[in-house]
Amino acid sequence: MESYHVDYRCGRTTYYLPDGSTADFSFERPQHGIADAFDGDAVRAAILGAQQGRVMYPEFKKLSQRAGCVGYTVWIAGRHVTYLGRRGEMHIERFPN
Repeated sequence: MESYHVDYRCGRTTYYLPDGSTADFSFERPQHGIADAFDGDAVRAAILGAQQGRVMYPEFKKLSQRAGCVGYTVWIAGRHVTYLGRRGEMHIERFPN
């Protein structure tokens, strides 16, 4: 797998494979909504909690959505994740070494 994109708004994850093929999977869209304003500090706090094992994925999704994150793309070969806001805001998180 080269990368994957999670779109909270439409409840879909797309995986991109090296041979050019893709795989799409649906998940339940957020019931509580996604905040309008993007809060990069709150996104970073959710990421840190997940990295430290204090926040599991279901809670991470809620926290990042409350922070105005509408989705993210994981760039495996590029070793980073791009978190996205409604107006094109971005937070880039590099993979730990």
